[in-house]
Parts: sequence; C-alpha cells; structure tokens
Amino acid sequence: MLKRDEDSFLRALAAVEAAAFDETGWPNALALISNLFGSAGATMEAADKSIMQLTDFWGHGIPEGSDIAYSEHYISISPRVVLGFRSIQDEIGYDSQVIDEHAMNRDPFYSDFLGKCDLRYFMSGTIIQNPTEFACIALQRSPREGHVQQSEIDMMARLTPHVRQAYDVTRRMRAATETARSLERALDWLNDGALLIGPDGKVIYANEAARAFARRGDGFRVHKGAVEFLSPEARALFEPALAEIAGTRKAGAPSAPPDFPLPRTGGAPPYICSVRPVAASERRWDRTAAIAVVFIRDPLKQGDEQAAAIARLAFGLTEAEAHLATALQSGVALAQYARTRKLSLNTVYTHLRRIKEKTGTRRMADLTSKLGALKPPLKGEV
Repeated sequence: MLKRDEDSFLRALAAVEAAAFDETGWPNALALISNLFGSAGATMEAADKSIMQLTDFWGHGIPEGSDIAYSEHYISISPRVVLGFRSIQDEIGYDSQVIDEHAMNRDPFYSDFLGKCDLRYFMSGTIIQNPTEFACIALQRSPREGHVQQSEIDMMARLTPHVRQAYDVTRRMRAATETARSLERALDWLNDGALLIGPDGKVIYANEAARAFARRGDGFRVHKGAVEFLSPEARALFEPALAEIAGTRKAGAPSAPPDFPLPRTGGAPPYICSVRPVAASERRWDRTAAIAVVFIRDPLKQGDEQAAAIARLAFGLTEAEAHLATALQSGVALAQYARTRKLSLNTVYTHLRRIKEKTGTRRMADLTSKLGALKPPLKGEV
C-alpha cells in the first residue's frame, strides 16, 4: 500500500540523489522506493533495443538470478516491452495498458517467469526513450498487491523525473571515470614522466616514468600530494605557469613560459619540464578533473633502448654507437656523455665518427635530425 507521508517520499528521493554519484547505492534507493509504494520489489533497467539485451540492471526484492533469466530469454517475449518502443518520453506504464487478466494467465512471461517469482503486476516510469535505448524504473508487485491505483500512478509520475536526472548523472560519472582511466593507461606508455594536476594543484595521477623520477628526489618530488621542485628557479617558473592555466594568475603578472629546464641535484643534465592545459570537458560532473598535465623528460633516460635498437637495425650501428646516437638526439653533450658512461672522450669521438660514416652525415644537426626521426614516443612495454 502506498505510504502517503512526505517523509517516506523524501527518504526515497535522498537515496536516489545519493545513488546518482555512487551507483552502488541504487539497490538501497530501490528498497526505499519499494517501501514507499508497499510493493514486493523494485527494479531499474536499461536495454539496447537492437539486440534486446540489458545494459544496466539493479533490483530489490526479486529472486537472485532472475535478472539473468529475464535478460537471456524473457525480455524478448515480455508483453511489457512494447512500452519501450513507444515515442512517449514521460510515460507511466502498467499492466492494463498492454494485457488483460485473462491473457496474463496464458502468457509465458506472466505465468511462467513472474509466477515462479511470486510476482504479477508492475508499474514503470520511463527514464530513457530513444531509437536505440530504453530505460525505466519499475515496481514489481505480487498477486496479493493487485493492479496499481491512480494515487500510485500519480506518485510514480512525481518520482520518475528525479530518477531520470539521477541516472543521467550516474552515466556521466561512469563515462568520466572510464575516460580518466583510459587517459591514465595511455600516459603509462610514454617514456616521459607525466603528471595530471587537479584544480587544487594536487597530483591526480602520475605515470610510471614520473613516479620513478620522483622516487629519485633528483630535481623534484611529490610531497603531500603536490609536485615540489627543489630548485627555486624551477618553482618560480612552474607556479605561474600552473596559475595561468587555472585562471588564478594575478593581474599584471607576466606570462610564464610553458617549457623550462628543471635543474637536478646530482649534476646530470636538467630535466625538460613542460606544462600544458588539459582541455576542459564537463567539469560540472567531475570537479576533480585534471586541469593541467606536466611532462618531464630526462635526456639521459635509458628508456631510449627502443631508439637504440631501431638505430642498430636502420644503420648497422654497434650497441655502443647506438647508445651514443640516442644520447646525442636527446641533447646530451659529448663530454657529459663520456662522464656519465665512464668513457674517455677519445672513445666517444671515435664512436661519433663511425656513426656519421654509417648514417651518411657530416654535420651534427643533420645527424640529430636523422636520428630523431627514429625515436619512438612510446615504451616497448608497460
């Protein structure tokens, strides 16, 4: 029996609004809706019309596994499905619109499927109605509860718009989460470090390379959730660059360069830091979405093994020559390379001469240009 008190309606409505942002809350919302109407159970479902398969389903008060039987067989023979093909967006559906009592007794959906679940009647509110998809919230009623009455139809008409809006938010939140995960997985393929920065300046995600750089503590670290540059010069460039993206740059302050060197404490060549905005999507639904991405490149990073392997294949370089070639392409000076690899400068110059012979180049600019065309942007494996 329908509970007419406003408190029951408001409790159900609060649960629906909570489920919008956490879809694990939909069964609880359906429990309160079922209680509001005094029905045996409640369901919420979405279906792909082209294949007549469920794309979403939550339930309360229905036998476990019945959703599987419904999706695999009974959805395609249910007399109620006709409501999903009507062009009425805000329709409230119920049994007498599609079938009479005598036909229910002979219909396999009613007599076989619903009968075994001790269910018979329903009332639904349309949530989505378009050429490809149908979604609704539905009360599932036992034979003892009988067909819905006008007061219950009126209450469902009041409730349905709130459920529709909440389910729309659920889908948007789900899509935003999937997009974020896809971006994170993509960033893990990069040889460069990449950090996604949120509106509060905190790191939302750091790819594998960035985490490895940060663990060294050589030039920068992630401290209390934020990027912290150890060099005052780098901080003086990074903070205004981020403020410019966030729209918090002080009036009259000069624009900050988006690319700058990041000195390292160990004497190695500086990282190259680049700060770029992330294109705004619908932050109405995700206020933690990244506003910026920080790329950090290590010119000495031996993730250049792929480039070295390609150079060996392309020009017939030895392993030592290929490593020098990739270092040169990354902008490392010969003297710095010699110190890092613990080689004599004469040995390095010998390697360089052979590289030029094998690549058919004379000038360093021509050599680095030819080598640069071979360097892959992605790691060989994650």
